[in-house]
Amino acid sequence: MINNCEVQRVLVDTGSAPDIMYFHCFESLGLDPALLQKYDGPIYGFDNQPVPVEGVLTLHVAFGSGRTYVAPSVRFLVVKMASSFNIVIGRPTLTEIRTVVSQSHLCMKFPTPMGIATLRGNQEVARHCYITSVTQPTKGKNKTPEVIPQQIPDNQQVMGVEIVDNRLDDETRAAPVEDVEEVLVDDRDPSRKTQIGTRLSPEERAELIAFLRANNDVFAWTSADMPGIPTSVCQHKLSTNPLKKPVAQKRRLFGGERLQAVKEEVEKLLQATPLFPFAYSQLCKVFHLGLQPQ
Repeated sequence: MINNCEVQRVLVDTGSAPDIMYFHCFESLGLDPALLQKYDGPIYGFDNQPVPVEGVLTLHVAFGSGRTYVAPSVRFLVVKMASSFNIVIGRPTLTEIRTVVSQSHLCMKFPTPMGIATLRGNQEVARHCYITSVTQPTKGKNKTPEVIPQQIPDNQQVMGVEIVDNRLDDETRAAPVEDVEEVLVDDRDPSRKTQIGTRLSPEERAELIAFLRANNDVFAWTSADMPGIPTSVCQHKLSTNPLKKPVAQKRRLFGGERLQAVKEEVEKLLQATPLFPFAYSQLCKVFHLGLQPQ
């Protein structure tokens, strides 16, 4: 309760150093801007961006209901920025009223002269405020932070600090060290090629090409060159119920392009796995044709 008004959407933040009131809440409470006292310096959030403070305001805030309540004086920093919350109760007030916060139960308890008071939050409202906070567009993101000059008294010593930005440029991308060229590693098959660097000396280039040609069998050029993983290591298992009667799918007729894709897929399976032709009237294997639906 602030200024005889019940304030909702209050964020209890045990990690916040100040108590914060947003300017839209300040206006809704009907408070006079003349009550704001000057505050030197901004505050900083998680993004390390400065947020100007409109002023400081001290108000009596009532926590609790009925006879179990406390009304400490809270020193708010009033800021003008978009937020789904009205105020933020930070460590100063939570420490003063000796609050115990339970995030899992969405409630907090604190002692009062008439007993222990319990305040409970609304999970639906809390979720809505959180979603609104994370989906709000951030203005000025990735821009140079604003420098707010401060006047230092003559009798105060200030140490100079050098700011070093270690962040990488967003446009920095890894680039190839050198150009590459394709070389043939198998004279019997023109499609078997690989790439080597162009900065090799003639002797190194000839030696590397000879080495690749002598060991071209280690490359997996086709599916037949990949025998697969032993079943003792890994194997595929169909999650089926053996008690259910199997149902055979109706044979589908393929034409032209799709039929050719089926033949190519079957040929790959014959080369890569120990399959053999067999006359069977039911569907044995399902595979993707890789074609767009017409």
